[in-house]
Amino acid sequence: RLFERGAACVGLDFLAHPFWDKYLEFEDRVEAHDKDYKIFSILSRVIKIPMHQYARYFEKFRQLAHARPVVELVPADTLSRFRAEVESESAGYQGGPKAISEMEIEREVRTKIDNFYLETFTSTQAETTKRWTYESEIKRPYFHVTELDYAQLANWRKYLDFEEAE
Repeated sequence: RLFERGAACVGLDFLAHPFWDKYLEFEDRVEAHDKDYKIFSILSRVIKIPMHQYARYFEKFRQLAHARPVVELVPADTLSRFRAEVESESAGYQGGPKAISEMEIEREVRTKIDNFYLETFTSTQAETTKRWTYESEIKRPYFHVTELDYAQLANWRKYLDFEEAE
């Protein structure tokens, strides 16, 4: 619970990767029968956050996705839509409907799901890149009693203007 509440606050920070690493490590150490599902669920949230090490989390998410049942990968309506697309695509071949096995359908659906998450990755990558300009100029990211110099204040103002515009 503490991690869940903390994730709402600090988990969205550009440099939140140590927090997420600890959260994932904690869930990995807990002796629970659904530990892999919990880790997968956490990663499904993390891959949408524009932060410093977004690609590392996406790779871990993608590895786990290959081992998860297809019904856990996307919401039911999205899964139904992908399945219907695969079935209609297989019916559209020359020579009439083509009978494809359930395994072939699942493979094609998984490909669509993977492409769906690649779009999420691309979006997260774009959002991270937009923020990188400002983040790379921050010399002291957290509270400190000494004042910031003019260049740091100017960068923070530009960054805040950018985030408000977004």
